[in-house]
Amino acid sequence: MAFNLNKFYTWCIQTCNAPDVRYSLEYRAQQTVNGITYYDCSSFVYYALIAGGFENLPGYPFVTYDMIPYLTAGGWHEVDAGGEILPGDIGWNLEHVEVAYARGERGVAVFMGAHDTYEQNPEAEVSIGVGGDPNVPRSFSRIFRYGEGGATGYGASMYVVAALAGNAWVESYLNPTTSLYSDTAAGLWLWRGSRLTALRDWCDQEALQYDDPQAQMRYLVEEDYWTGTFGGITSLSDFMSSSSDDIDMLTEAFLNCWDRSTPSYLQDRIDFANDAFNYIDANAQDTDIISWETVPEDPLDQHISKDQALRNAVLLFRFFSAGGGGGGTPSEELPRKMPIWMMIKYHI
Repeated sequence: MAFNLNKFYTWCIQTCNAPDVRYSLEYRAQQTVNGITYYDCSSFVYYALIAGGFENLPGYPFVTYDMIPYLTAGGWHEVDAGGEILPGDIGWNLEHVEVAYARGERGVAVFMGAHDTYEQNPEAEVSIGVGGDPNVPRSFSRIFRYGEGGATGYGASMYVVAALAGNAWVESYLNPTTSLYSDTAAGLWLWRGSRLTALRDWCDQEALQYDDPQAQMRYLVEEDYWTGTFGGITSLSDFMSSSSDDIDMLTEAFLNCWDRSTPSYLQDRIDFANDAFNYIDANAQDTDIISWETVPEDPLDQHISKDQALRNAVLLFRFFSAGGGGGGTPSEELPRKMPIWMMIKYHI
């Protein structure tokens, strides 16, 4: 599998924003202990590389001072540490390594990764920025870049995500656990028939639950389904990367070319899309919005409320704009303890 810089970058952001992820030297091999998943600075980069499909790696997470040969052998190259820094670049010092979150100039940018142990603020141990502040920049003595660099994650705009939310509202109330018509249609955008079967087969192959919103959002991109043209948009990738700010058009484009339903309830889709845009704009950084709403607030109602759906729209935006979500999935294939030879080298 070819290395994908955007997947590498997206994994970093998702893991930094995931709950219950902390820093540890002892449990650095992505081990989960009492519900907390751990990394140190170099193992964070190691697992991010794996998520991006990087193959030139040792069987146990490398450490900071011996990781560079693996990077350079796999297509990373060193650039001017005092020049422009691009998202996805790796910043390296002898004792620490992180990944650039945002573009920076003159060798200074906001980075992300596993920083250190913070007893007073453990949620900042694996995070964007420094000390829990996502706006604090820093510099590194060496910068490494893959190819031309400039990762974007999925890179979808707020307008595009609002259109996705508007269509999901009418289809599923933006609830990933929705299943209708004797379980022949399910998911955020109600995959149907053979496409629903393909979704479930893909989830089985990836060891994911098909009612997991992370799985459904990933599959939307993996499926890459689109038919016809609307508003000049000829493919799902065109839609996801669209720079249009016409929410109404984007909402109708998805309805016509992905859902392929008759344009019933089009105005309902458009209305919710515009509401979702405004809500996301106001609440994208709300740290209280961390988990998907799937259970109706009213026990007599079989659907989640509009307020719940709007909170889900924020999570939809964070995922597709590379702004938050999962990460921290343990890997059972790797050794659970650091090899003795590495432990000796690591603490020299």
